[in-house]
Amino acid sequence: MKIPEFSTGMSKSVQKVISKEDTALNFGSGALKTLLATPTLAALMIEAAVNVIQSGKA
Repeated sequence: MKIPEFSTGMSKSVQKVISKEDTALNFGSGALKTLLATPTLAALMIEAAVNVIQSGKA
């Protein structure tokens, strides 16, 4: 497996329409109805990272 080249400043953006299922309240924590859940945020960051790796460029 070839290790991709990385450099400072590489980035990708992902967009998601947030639904009730993506909130912390749905995951059983938090009192704010519209707070984005940590697992949802982590999934978005992972998706962006994978997109950078797959494209090989910023």
